[in-house]
Amino acid sequence: MGAVLLSEGGERLVSYSCGSKRAAYTVPDGVTAIGESAFCDCGKLASVALPDSVKRMEEGAFSYCRALQSVELPAGLTRLEDRVFQGCISLASVGFPAGLRSIGESAFESCALGSLTLPDGVTRIGEGAFRSCYELRSVTLPAGLERIGKELFAECRALRAVELPAGLTAIGDRAFSFCDSLDAVAIPAGVGTIGNEAFADCSALRAVELPAGLTAIGNGAFSGCSGLSSVAVPDSVTRLGSGVFSYCTGLSSVTLPAGLTAVGDQLFFHCERLPAVTLPDGVQTIGEEAFSCCESLREVAFPAGLTAIGYHAFSYCESLASAVLPEGVQTIDMRAFFSCGSLREVFLPDSVRTIGDWAFSSCESLTSLVIPAGVTKLGEEVFAYDDALVLTVTPGSYAEKYCRSEELPYTAGKG
Repeated sequence: MGAVLLSEGGERLVSYSCGSKRAAYTVPDGVTAIGESAFCDCGKLASVALPDSVKRMEEGAFSYCRALQSVELPAGLTRLEDRVFQGCISLASVGFPAGLRSIGESAFESCALGSLTLPDGVTRIGEGAFRSCYELRSVTLPAGLERIGKELFAECRALRAVELPAGLTAIGDRAFSFCDSLDAVAIPAGVGTIGNEAFADCSALRAVELPAGLTAIGNGAFSGCSGLSSVAVPDSVTRLGSGVFSYCTGLSSVTLPAGLTAVGDQLFFHCERLPAVTLPDGVQTIGEEAFSCCESLREVAFPAGLTAIGYHAFSYCESLASAVLPEGVQTIDMRAFFSCGSLREVFLPDSVRTIGDWAFSSCESLTSLVIPAGVTKLGEEVFAYDDALVLTVTPGSYAEKYCRSEELPYTAGKG
């Protein structure tokens, strides 16, 4: 029989000998606290009975009890510390007391829970509390919960349904990342922010409802959601991070918020089925690789306020046939339209001053292009491999000098 070490007075269970072969253990009545790592790594322990006298379970109390299958938590317990059941890979059933208020970080990480309903009184759940619960299929969260923390349900690969509480205000970084089976989510009206990679690589996600009060969506929030076919970002959103919808390979329809001022880096990177996009008039910059590798992209409505197009912004958009840029655009960065093989029409406004290296190279279908007289810088190999292209330039302009030095075919228009 394994030894049990109790504190003087018997109120705190300090440790339990993991050398015991017993599969069940009953904590003595009168014990009020289970000490830190008291049962840690007790591989034979399959069940434990906790008396109602227990008011506190310290950090890692039952962590890595790999045979533990179920536990009924004491009625007087209001708080679960960090890692209390972490790594209990057989733990499939937990009875939560109605008075529970707080659950610590990684408290049930890598447990075998199949479903989860938490008491309404729970107002705080720590980071990664249910991370890597691979068998978790459904979740009902408490009504009083205001924030879903970092990685709370990350890598819960069987999770299909989650009911988010109406009072929720924020969803943390990677909260549902790699939830491969999650197919739909309705985000409550009060949510103002969605964190970085919050739903990244939820490959089965087909539908997401974004609320009207949402203001910010973090970097890569829906990256890799390959099943997502359409998304409407509400006008309340003023910040879209980088790569928010990158690798959403099934995305075919998107509506962007009217107040958007910048298209972030890699916002739609590798959205291979996206056929068209209308950018709001307030957009001033298009970031690096924003639409790169959007193979089906045929039409882009460029906004009136646009001033700069970033590095690789539209590279490898093989179906893009036309790029009519508005007056006000000053900078077209390196490789902005690199390898757009179907690009036949490009209009550059008089405001353009800089065109970066390889910006229009490998655009084999481009046969003519007028370079504005105000252009003061053309990078290296801007038109490389555009074998059919004949440029039109202003006599005596920088562009004419460039054509001569690079031995490019051109005609001189009116000065």
